Amino acid sequence: MERNLKTDDLHKLAQFLKDRRAKVRPEDVGLARGNRRRTPGLRREEVAQLADISVEWYKWLEQARDVRASAKTLERIGNALRLEPIETRYLLRLSGHMTDESVPLAESEGVSKRLQRVLDELSPCPAYIHGRRWDVLAWNDAAELVLGDLQALKGIERNCLHMGLLGPLRNRIPDWEEHATGLIAAFRANYARYRGESLFEELILTLSQQSTEFARWWAEPTVRGWRDGIKHFRHPHLGELAFEHSGFDLADERLSSLRLVTMLPAEGTDTRARLISALGDYQI
Repeated sequence: MERNLKTDDLHKLAQFLKDRRAKVRPEDVGLARGNRRRTPGLRREEVAQLADISVEWYKWLEQARDVRASAKTLERIGNALRLEPIETRYLLRLSGHMTDESVPLAESEGVSKRLQRVLDELSPCPAYIHGRRWDVLAWNDAAELVLGDLQALKGIERNCLHMGLLGPLRNRIPDWEEHATGLIAAFRANYARYRGESLFEELILTLSQQSTEFARWWAEPTVRGWRDGIKHFRHPHLGELAFEHSGFDLADERLSSLRLVTMLPAEGTDTRARLISALGDYQI
């Protein structure tokens, strides 16, 4: 079946390839750097050689021309550019080789009572569930204590990107810029699955209009996966908190992608004790 790629996807593909090529050093792929190199990273000729394709053909890809690249060819290019698996999937999605047979994103997604009970039982560890657009759908009392008054947020305000860029979380995360750029890079990989869906496009448009930082960072081609690890928060009442941040992908019978995010108090800190004390008097 012939794939008709959108012009926007072709330009994103070209930008992504050029960005990744510039970040690979010749010595990373067993090539000599030489003394007369002006190009940062690899030359087009070197990528073509490593991927076993013609230089002209690879140049067309970086010129956003629709050359109908096969999945195997793109995978070879991905190997040449030392792409991570999630970056290769992004490359394949932009090229029309990966489709997701899932139901369209509804105006509202729901979480079962069983999953809500799981969240409640995790307290005093903050935990929440978000949907495929990263809208927070359900949470426990500890999450609301740490992240802010989630119940008061409406519509797009309860989206993870909106909360991190325009909400109170911006002032609660010490390394905010690193957190925000990483969040956007991870969402870009997720967005590639659903680009064109109205609610996703509405989110991108709204964030671009309300945040100049988002507009600038969204224009970059960086892609990465979800990263677990220690996250620090500066709470206005509880002080410095540290959590082991983890995400677990879920799937329900409607094929709707959900993710459970848990925030376990970091070992060697008094975070857990502070949460237990605060939750004793906390009213949702």
